[in-house]
Amino acid sequence: MNEVSNKEVILEVALNLFSKKGYDATGVQEIVTEAGITKPTLYHYFGNKKGILTAMTEVYGEKMKKMLFKATDYVGDPVRHFTQVLEGQVRFAKQNPEFFKLYMQSVTGGEESDIFTAFAPFRDAVSEIYKVLFKNSLSLFGNMKGYENLFARNFKSLVESTAITALNDEIKIDEDTVYRIIRAFCYGIAN
Repeated sequence: MNEVSNKEVILEVALNLFSKKGYDATGVQEIVTEAGITKPTLYHYFGNKKGILTAMTEVYGEKMKKMLFKATDYVGDPVRHFTQVLEGQVRFAKQNPEFFKLYMQSVTGGEESDIFTAFAPFRDAVSEIYKVLFKNSLSLFGNMKGYENLFARNFKSLVESTAITALNDEIKIDEDTVYRIIRAFCYGIAN
């Protein structure tokens, strides 16, 4: 295997194991055995198990951030952007279920846990994307001035919980469902 594919295999195997068994329940030996590599190879690329988590946020997280940046590239229509964010997040979660579930676990991890700290910069970057969207949306929803960060956090929570619910096949996401979710959220802003 060449250097790039070794890294990719390790990330893929670790992501699969972390998703199935949990981060804490997965050992380095299990990762290297499953990946068909040696411990020194893993340590060479990632330093330790937490380094794998950090690399995951860089590789898979970058895809999620690109999707969010595209959906929030502001053109003056917040409702359109809210819709694009929701649809994009559901699509991303379904295309990257293991990463998305791990990301969601990182939100509730203990503040000193590896998963919480490794994902912290990524979670902060995602939150910032939402904050910028809501600052840009003040022209349409002026009554949220001073509360745009609160609305950004609430919308982020709504989008992520909808995505995980759709990923778990608890709801079907179609055009009507997206419309109703966005409409209900916007109604809350407007009043």
